[in-house]
Amino acid sequence: MDVSGAWTRQKEMPVLLFLVRLLSINEGLYRYRERTVTARLIIFLDDGGVMNDNNTRALQWQRLVSEFFAPLLGGPPEAWSRANRVVADRLFDPGTWRRRAQADPDYRSFERAYQVEWLRGMCELVGVGTPPEEECLRLARRAAAFSTTAALM
Repeated sequence: MDVSGAWTRQKEMPVLLFLVRLLSINEGLYRYRERTVTARLIIFLDDGGVMNDNNTRALQWQRLVSEFFAPLLGGPPEAWSRANRVVADRLFDPGTWRRRAQADPDYRSFERAYQVEWLRGMCELVGVGTPPEEECLRLARRAAAFSTTAALM
């Protein structure tokens, strides 16, 4: 500042030059990191007691599963609801879940075995024929899509 209290250009310039250089260096580092760091999109979905109420969802799921499977595979809707509850309890048992997770080499294998066991278990309890494995997988995926879409409406 000069005697009047105003900044002079001469004294102001070194400060501005320093800030410009600092910004340039940071911009350069940012661009370097942007080119060298491979970014991965990671999405964490907590689906179980945080985003929704599991008790409400379980009742909706049982109703929707029965609406989906009863016309396709036979048996009364109430039997499908009951079978889903029994099989889900068995599948979600912590010991059963842990054994399955340890037995399967990857998530795809885990999911496949889970879906097949889910539908085969329900078919057995309802007393209807069990479709072949590939058909079980196709039906399980369709049932999930149907139930998820219907629950959102």
